[in-house]
Amino acid sequence: MPLRHIDRMYVGGSFGLQFGTYTNISLLPIIGYKVTDKFSIGTGFVYHYIKYLGSAYSSYGGRVFTQLELFSIGDGAVLGHAEVEFLNTKFENQRGTIGNDRTTLTLPLVGLGYRQFISDKASVDMLLLYNANSEVIGNPYSNPVIRVGFNIPLTSR
Repeated sequence: MPLRHIDRMYVGGSFGLQFGTYTNISLLPIIGYKVTDKFSIGTGFVYHYIKYLGSAYSSYGGRVFTQLELFSIGDGAVLGHAEVEFLNTKFENQRGTIGNDRTTLTLPLVGLGYRQFISDKASVDMLLLYNANSEVIGNPYSNPVIRVGFNIPLTSR
């Protein structure tokens, strides 16, 4: 029986925690679509709570991504991953403080990862990404960007 479009869809995402002089709490939910058994596309929301230089603020936006399972290893696969994130954020001004002005950043991230299957369709992804726009003011990422996320199918079929 052929797969319906909903059978190719999955949800998931990742989160991040960084504490110290620079605190960043990140939530990155996604919805994806398996174009083929090895190639996926998707979109997601991005939210960062940031505390830095005596200021606390939120950064938010969206992202689009693509993933390709390059080859299998045991119960998993090596991934190629590329995404573009659009992030509305505050930034450090010339006085060395976080001002009230906001800007929207375009952040391309590319890299490799490993997908560990936990069922026929569900998986955990571990990604090592490079932020190709790392010099932008207000950028919440330093290289390398490490993410651990999960993918859960919308149907059990």
